[in-house]
Amino acid sequence: MATLQDPPLPAAASPASSAVSRRRSWLAWLPFVLFLPLFCAIAWEKAERKNSGIQNNDEHAVFDYDQHAYLNMGRLMRDQDYRKIVPRHRMPGFSFLLSAFSWQSDAYPIDPTGQDPRTVGEGYFFRAKVFTLFLACLSLVGLYALCRRFLPVVESHIVTWSFGWLVAVIRAPYVQPELIFYVLFLLSLVLLWRLLVQPRWWLALIAGLVLATAFIIKSSVVPLIALFVACAGLRLLRELWLDRRRPDDARGTVLGRVGEFGVALIVPAVFAGVLSPYLINTARMHGSPLWDVHSKHYMWMETDEEKRFWRAAGISDPGFVPPPDRELPTARTYLSERSLSHVIERLKDGWNATLIMIKKRYEGWWIFIRKWLLPVLAVAAVLSYRRTLAGIRAHWIDGLLVTGFLIGYSILYSWYQIIGVGPRLLLSIFLPIAFFASVIVHRLIDGRSFTIRGRTVPWRALVNAGSIVFITVHTIRLLTGDYWTLEGGR
Repeated sequence: MATLQDPPLPAAASPASSAVSRRRSWLAWLPFVLFLPLFCAIAWEKAERKNSGIQNNDEHAVFDYDQHAYLNMGRLMRDQDYRKIVPRHRMPGFSFLLSAFSWQSDAYPIDPTGQDPRTVGEGYFFRAKVFTLFLACLSLVGLYALCRRFLPVVESHIVTWSFGWLVAVIRAPYVQPELIFYVLFLLSLVLLWRLLVQPRWWLALIAGLVLATAFIIKSSVVPLIALFVACAGLRLLRELWLDRRRPDDARGTVLGRVGEFGVALIVPAVFAGVLSPYLINTARMHGSPLWDVHSKHYMWMETDEEKRFWRAAGISDPGFVPPPDRELPTARTYLSERSLSHVIERLKDGWNATLIMIKKRYEGWWIFIRKWLLPVLAVAAVLSYRRTLAGIRAHWIDGLLVTGFLIGYSILYSWYQIIGVGPRLLLSIFLPIAFFASVIVHRLIDGRSFTIRGRTVPWRALVNAGSIVFITVHTIRLLTGDYWTLEGGR
């Protein structure tokens, strides 16, 4: 009976079969040899057309989509020998990487009068675009390697290139950290999922390091850590309860079960330890190590104009004092003045507005997941209902982690939409949907087949063929049409 668990270890192989296996392993990477150069060429052409020089808004493209902010912070880091204190508005990780490409030899001449706000030269911008495209390629390679841990070759390429051709190629032309963060976010969730299935101290160390890396790029991982610790505590209670009913030879000790929960606590401990310099400085500046202007103030604003006003006023600066005629937006002030119906309406409007943008700018990705992958998952769950029920019984706690992640972040990102964040936040949950739906479908239909005119056809072959057709058709539609006009930086 198949459940969501690691595949069995392969049996010992002969030298001849090992050679064939190695050859097949190399062949499995062949699509990257074909697709990565094409991916780079298309994304770079988009960057040259839509992310270079003066654009339709009569401003230089570097000012679009927070690019100048990330690049300028990298320049300041380099110019000040990395003693620059970064405001707790954007995380410093991406700017730190960009700082390596800020060279004095082609620095932009700073206007001392302040009439020219630009501080980023063409050479720096060019190198940053090349580097960001490299990170996009690296994210695709990393995504494929992660998928291969849980999926066969074809399914791994389907997940990777559905993301690559329907999402990544749209965002790759812009100097932004989202693509590498999406993959790190997924990797963080997968590591925590595996820790709930089988607690291992070395895996907890890796998970803590990956979460710290993701956090220093974007701070969104903190709720995920809290959710994981809660699920690990629930797992402890479940195991203690079940041990009362297990035979003596299968029963764990209380100390052993508590030790498994202790393994889970390694994750936040490593996370905090690696980031301790940053967290200590944040506490000194704002009174809390996890202080963040977004969760503290921005999420309690109600218009994009309000956000721009407070950002210009310096709301993320240490010791900020609000103007006497304006009330600082906080959770207390917001919730004391709004009804529950207002909160629900804001969430609903935010969700609908974000989905409209995703459907418009990432139509192929939306159709692939919403109209193909999820219906396939539903059909597979019904056809293999015994496997489905067995999986739910065995893995309801780690399933709770994944569903809690999807629901919780959907709510959080829908809430933010009112201040004009665009679809880039909500996009971060679509890659986990594609990954976990693919893993579950594979577990449910693996080994199953049907007969047509006396020929046996594996369900897996039919599903994979349908996925490849969906991806191919929508990639062609995108690249021959909307791609060259899409506002991909939002």
